[in-house]
Amino acid sequence: MNEQERQEKRHHAGDKQPSMKRRSDKNDYHGRHIYMLTLVVEGRRPLFGEVKGDAFAPDGDLMAPRIVPSPLGLAVKECWEKIPFYHSEVQILAMQLMPDHLHGILWVREDMEEHLGQVISGFKAGCNKAYRELLAAAVPQPTPSPHTQAPPSKATPPATSAQPSASTLPSASTLPAIATPPSASTPPAASAPPSASTPPATAAPPSSQASPYAAAPPPPPPQQPQPQQLPPEEPPLPSERRLKPEDRRHGLLFEKGYNDLIAKDYEMLPTMIAYVKDNPHRLLLKRARPEFLRPFFNLRIGKQTYSGIGNRALLTAPRRMAVRVSRRLTAEVLDAEVERYLTAAREGTVLVSPAISPGEKRIMRTAFDSGLPTIVIMENGFTPLSKPHGEQMKACAEGRLLMLAPWEHHNDKRPLTAAQCSAMNLMALEIAKP
Repeated sequence: MNEQERQEKRHHAGDKQPSMKRRSDKNDYHGRHIYMLTLVVEGRRPLFGEVKGDAFAPDGDLMAPRIVPSPLGLAVKECWEKIPFYHSEVQILAMQLMPDHLHGILWVREDMEEHLGQVISGFKAGCNKAYRELLAAAVPQPTPSPHTQAPPSKATPPATSAQPSASTLPSASTLPAIATPPSASTPPAASAPPSASTPPATAAPPSSQASPYAAAPPPPPPQQPQPQQLPPEEPPLPSERRLKPEDRRHGLLFEKGYNDLIAKDYEMLPTMIAYVKDNPHRLLLKRARPEFLRPFFNLRIGKQTYSGIGNRALLTAPRRMAVRVSRRLTAEVLDAEVERYLTAAREGTVLVSPAISPGEKRIMRTAFDSGLPTIVIMENGFTPLSKPHGEQMKACAEGRLLMLAPWEHHNDKRPLTAAQCSAMNLMALEIAKP
């Protein structure tokens, strides 16, 4: 797609919105490729396990970051390992569970009839099945309520309690008007209960001459207690196919879609594998220093507004210096400039630069590798889900890196223009101003 076609598409469809789940326009997802995939649990629920360890412990240490998977996490891992059994063209290269998502690397070794999305859909279906089975096993069976028990059989009369209940007492209209307490020497005679097979005789209504100690009319038959009004039960969950596209919280484990990164060559593979395996370490770093690893927005410096990630306290360092190195310097002069800037950084000066020219890149890279504080101006902006990668993550967590972007985030790769380079250099001077 050339620039004119892009302009026409943008005119009719509008600009692309930032998304981590958009498919590549240049790939049909059937051919031979290496993919790094990310699948997220619906609602970011930490269902797959717990990350434990020390964020700053070295690899191989007993306290090194690691994940302790839950039973569901183990089931998801088993489903992932079964992908090649259903799709022989696919080989698993790496997989890393996290509490609320997973990363995996798949190698499609030959052309597939199915789209990669169908492979992922099959994997999700297996995980959903395991999820429901675990939920069913974890939910206790309901005990029968006393209101839902069957009434006693009519052939067997209920046992007579020594203390009658309110429902079995006669009503106020059937009681004598006034009763005088009987003498202790003449207690009333107790009548035997009627037989279940022989109905009791109907008593004649008492006359005005009747003794107040006459037996009261037989009570009415006991009424069954009315069941308590319980809150209505939730309707049964709909089946997976009947769910609306926007309602993915009931019965489905993963969010809709997936994020993928396609390896351009085999040299990217070690970097991708390292990223996948380093996720527990990265999570513990974020927990240890969240203020340095959370994106921020609308930071005003001079006339420019920035988004960024890192240690904003570097902006208030007593000494800051903008790194500007011409491309026309000789090797000897460049070496002298590199040493001058690094000496200042070792003495506590924070270096600020967009690192555009080769000399600027060399200085900023050397300072970064030496653990010296730096502020880097970037062309591509940040989103609320942005995060530093690789060595940048550790540098931000340690408080020695700040990344700033004056423009909004975009998904496509754009070359720097001369106007942008000039503007970013002026921004470095503004940030370094005391």
